Amino acid sequence: MREAVLETIATLSAPDASFILTHAGYEDDPGDRKIYDAIVATARRRDAVFVPVRLLCNEAELVQRVASPERATRLKSMNAEMAAREARTRAVLETNHPNAMSLDISKIGPRESARLILAHIGRCRPAM
Repeated sequence: MREAVLETIATLSAPDASFILTHAGYEDDPGDRKIYDAIVATARRRDAVFVPVRLLCNEAELVQRVASPERATRLKSMNAEMAAREARTRAVLETNHPNAMSLDISKIGPRESARLILAHIGRCRPAM
């Protein structure tokens, strides 16, 4: 499914179209790096500005957010125990991309997160 979406973005989308793709990637999973690389390649094919954003959250806040009932309506995991274990044992994927942003969202809400991300995007350049 992901490959079809990326191919559609690369070949059929309007040149000025923007896309927000989400993926919970980890350093210890080679498949996550492969997914990231496929997304980067898609941006390059489109000569698009690519901005990888790592959302970081402390364990206590993450557990509270994962247990939120609204996640079920979006078909997202609500397994707080698994989220806590992953927060303690796994590192969020590092991209080392020139446009990368790491944002700790532990103490800020969605509106502030979006404001900070948009401000960062405004300073970014097309993918190399």
